Amino acid sequence: MHALLAVLFLMPAQDAKQDQEEDKKEPEIVDVWKPLDEGSVEKLKAAVKDDPAKLIELMKKGRPLKDAPPGETKERLKDALGVETDLWVIVPSRYDKAKPAGLFLVLHGLGGTGEQLKDLWRAYAAANNFIVAAPTAQKEPEAAKNEDSYGGQIGGKDIPHWWSYREGSFPLAALAALKRRFAIDENRVVLTGYSMGGFGTWNIGLRFPDRFCALIPYAGGVSRTEYIGLRVDERLRKLHLNQFNLPAYFVHGDADRLVPVEFSRESRNQLKKLGYEFEYKEVAKGGHILNVRDGGEVMTGIQKWLKDKVRKPHPKEVKHFAVGEYCPQSYWVRIAEFKDKTAEVRAAVKAQTIDFTATGVKKLTFYLDDTLVDLAKPVKVTSGGATVFEGEVTPSVEAVFDSWRAREDRELLYRARVTVEIK
Repeated sequence: MHALLAVLFLMPAQDAKQDQEEDKKEPEIVDVWKPLDEGSVEKLKAAVKDDPAKLIELMKKGRPLKDAPPGETKERLKDALGVETDLWVIVPSRYDKAKPAGLFLVLHGLGGTGEQLKDLWRAYAAANNFIVAAPTAQKEPEAAKNEDSYGGQIGGKDIPHWWSYREGSFPLAALAALKRRFAIDENRVVLTGYSMGGFGTWNIGLRFPDRFCALIPYAGGVSRTEYIGLRVDERLRKLHLNQFNLPAYFVHGDADRLVPVEFSRESRNQLKKLGYEFEYKEVAKGGHILNVRDGGEVMTGIQKWLKDKVRKPHPKEVKHFAVGEYCPQSYWVRIAEFKDKTAEVRAAVKAQTIDFTATGVKKLTFYLDDTLVDLAKPVKVTSGGATVFEGEVTPSVEAVFDSWRAREDRELLYRARVTVEIK
């Protein structure tokens, strides 16, 4: 009888122990990716029991991925507007889903296709564990033309297509699609391109500076309107402000008759004035077609510079000029509501205080994590010496989801957020 009672008393204890062990295992088996992809916050909260820290822990582990064979493939890619194009993808022989690879997004020139430049970084990528992705540009969408769009020709050539600078454009769509198939090191994504692709590199990189660790434009520019009398496009040139945490190495021939060298010289002058990190290589007597083969002076210099380039995803200070509502965010600062068509924000964290200035903005959202502030303590937000918010900022699954959906970047996840209205 006593033995039977002992067994009966023991069973609940064993059950409790098993429950505890199951709870410990739960983070390993919970699927958060399906509700994330569905955009269901309620399912997400149920999956992690409304625990934002657990959600981030699971997301940091990455998606369940299938093994991917090395080699080159030509695929079809769809942008945010439903337009399709060709995409060349080169996976290095050393790729291992357990060891995330860097990514080169390579943008071709006028009249070309992704095939034109897919091999530009092939050897370096193979030696340094990078995947190469080279999409083909299509015509600018009528409903979302670039700010520097105009009809006619460039260098005597018609403009059959051009890179779109919007969210969901082919380069960014390729980045999003490849992150769902491969183990991508999001801190080693390089955007590079030649000629028209140089324009695309500057413009996409400067509008979405938190997506990349480096920009490498060849023979490019920031604005096509600068062809007209070589006048500086003051509005689009303000985009260089966004490069505070994004180094660039750019190359131009001083005898380029298709894309004037003045375009790159202006970028050099602006970046030097801003005090930002960059390298500029001007090739003496170089035309539009430069020697960018492996082993040549240009590529050797770039590759040496690139070796240690890794994105720093948690800057304490952010500067962002938004040329349109489609590019409202940089790192932990997001323009929640615009007052004007363009807007500018500068924000910095010191201890528990965020201080900011803003123009053209009605509302700002600051996303916060433990790299920026101590979320166990009150946070203060100030502007112009005035306090606009002070108090506790509660972590939430909603904040994590909101920070994810804008970029789908596991290194740019935040547990909490605070939104302030600008009077």
